[in-house]
Amino acid sequence: MQARFIKHWPSIVRFILIALFALPLVKTDFTLFPALYGRTVFFMLGVGLVFFGTLLFLALGGELRLPRSPLFIAVGAYVIVRLVSGFFGENAGKSFWGDQMRMTGTILWLHTGIFAALVSTFFSRENVRRLVAWVAVFGAGTAVLAWLMRATSFWAESGIEGRLFGTFGNPIFFANFLVIQVFLTLFLLLDARGWRKLLWGVVAVLDVVTVFFTESRGAFLAMLVGLALLLVGTVLFGHNRRARLTAMRGAAVVVVVLAALFLLRENPLLARVPAVSRLVGQVFSELGNATGTTRILFWEIAWKGFLARPFLGWGPENFDIAFDRFYNPQLIRFSFYETWADRPHNTILEALATTGVFGVVAYLGMFATAAFLLARTVRQKRISVPCALTLLGALAAHLLAGMFSFETPGALALLFLVFGLITVLADLPEEKYRPPRFVLDPTLRAVSVVTLTLFLTLTVAFVGVRPLRASHFVAVSGNALSSGALQRYESMLGKALQRSTPYRDENLIILADDLQKADAGGIVSREALMRVIPQLVAAMERAVAEHSNRFALMYRLGQMQGLGAEYVDRRYVADAERSFAASRALSPGRQVVTIAEAGFLLAIGETERAEKILRESISADPEFPRTHWLLGLVLINKGETKAGREELYTALKKGDALRTVQELILAIDVYTEAQEFEPIVQMYQYLIATQPRNPDWHARLAATYASLGKKKEAHNEVIKAVELDPSYREEAERFLKIIDVLPD
Repeated sequence: MQARFIKHWPSIVRFILIALFALPLVKTDFTLFPALYGRTVFFMLGVGLVFFGTLLFLALGGELRLPRSPLFIAVGAYVIVRLVSGFFGENAGKSFWGDQMRMTGTILWLHTGIFAALVSTFFSRENVRRLVAWVAVFGAGTAVLAWLMRATSFWAESGIEGRLFGTFGNPIFFANFLVIQVFLTLFLLLDARGWRKLLWGVVAVLDVVTVFFTESRGAFLAMLVGLALLLVGTVLFGHNRRARLTAMRGAAVVVVVLAALFLLRENPLLARVPAVSRLVGQVFSELGNATGTTRILFWEIAWKGFLARPFLGWGPENFDIAFDRFYNPQLIRFSFYETWADRPHNTILEALATTGVFGVVAYLGMFATAAFLLARTVRQKRISVPCALTLLGALAAHLLAGMFSFETPGALALLFLVFGLITVLADLPEEKYRPPRFVLDPTLRAVSVVTLTLFLTLTVAFVGVRPLRASHFVAVSGNALSSGALQRYESMLGKALQRSTPYRDENLIILADDLQKADAGGIVSREALMRVIPQLVAAMERAVAEHSNRFALMYRLGQMQGLGAEYVDRRYVADAERSFAASRALSPGRQVVTIAEAGFLLAIGETERAEKILRESISADPEFPRTHWLLGLVLINKGETKAGREELYTALKKGDALRTVQELILAIDVYTEAQEFEPIVQMYQYLIATQPRNPDWHARLAATYASLGKKKEAHNEVIKAVELDPSYREEAERFLKIIDVLPD
């Protein structure tokens, strides 16, 4: 048995490492963030299984040949910097584990580093292309699946307006993943012959086209720059005349494409094709639109975070704490969504803010070392110039794409595959040097086997099973709550709160958000709230006691205590006020705190205190519309109807984003009183889009069109109302007689 294990283990390892790249084809719908979290856990478990199995392989007498590579040192240095920075940072646990939404904690970097080492150990120059070929095939599978999903109701229900995202759930994540796939496919294409050249050519075109239709501008530009590097480098340094001529033609095509992007960036005809419009019309004007402006504000915050802690930063995965500390109130001008950020959407600035100068140097050092190895391998004539430039293009494209986004597990796994591939290609043959071989002393083997088995069991339990189960309970509880299955919700909530997991704080934030939305939507009973809120508040108070520096957690605790004051016991009032005060201290100028506190005070009848908070906020920032809206509600609640409607009207004119049907109806009343009917049309159109079977919205829209003198549109809406509900027929006939006599 032992001899068979030693004989077959290398083949088993190669099979598992190849199979890991099939994970992007699946989603774990039983967990939170099914497009990312679950399969990242399975990737780490797979790498951990191979790693522990390899140690067992050594313990039982197997031998391994490890390649000599400075890239191992560079990767190890960066991981060490992350560990040290995390230890001295704001939240060491989050630095190591990351969170379920991103899954890029130091533990993933450890696993991807081990993965690269395993690739370079168990694959050779003779068979490593087989690994790359399977990775390219699986990558092409994700592209095909994305197009199939676009053609089905899955895409129609996704809410991402036609952009391809596949099983990644996010077009940017998908694009960053495919960019490296493009270069790995070109790497295979360069050495392919016959039908394989045609196959890889088709796959490369598929990947490029799919990147284009993700409409991710940063990734698309990064891909073009990487291709330009490959083509120009081949022209300048290639040794084969035919290859240089082919590269010159390809470079000309890239130049033409870039020129067309610039010259046609404002062409109105491009608006007819959404993907072309988004990429061509905006790629050169990114900084001028709202997304570009918010990115600049994020970058400014990251720079301030770096200046505050220049050496080791705030700790990996802790950019949100720096963001909260240096929050810019101007962000709310764009949307509430932009007032929350856990990444600055720039990997270099993120590294500066979270790991300091040491982290940036170590991060860039990995890429510099890989480029050095490629250059040395070319000089030794162990790889062709185009092949080396293809891998260099992959590194450059990944770095450039990161200037507009951040690291993701899928792209990170491919990056470390490239590192492993470079290590294999740069490895000198055995006649040039004696490679290290590892064999354990026989006296240590028995102890090693027992120890490794124990470590493997603990790893599977702590990295895999426990967090996955907790994530499952949180996901199921949210689904049950949104569907109104309150008994199941309470059962799953209890299980979620009982499970120990490194992602406890994140789970609590998600549970709090779910309950807040359910209460706003009126889908949870008062009795259920009275049972659930104390449990959730108690769990969040324990979490805040451990991590009092997290604004997101403190703010949600204030919200839950506010609900407690409304539905459970007035004793929560003082607790909520303390939590909101602590939230303001953690993130000065954060408008959402004022909105939440004023909202809960209004809900419990403390209108005077709510008015005081809102007037202070308006005095500091009179242009923020939401505070005007809430002040209007407070004044109406106090009986000051005229003044309240004036505040509501001010909020609407300043562009307040309405959130509920009740708010839309109130806004319609305000606009009707002001005799402004055009905005009302848009509001009814939105209500019809969200509730298409409600005839009342069509009837009201018909009346609005009549007020605007649009007889044809009014007639059409009345007919639709009658089609949905025949009981409207008599009233509709009277209405049509009235509008028929109106002047055109």
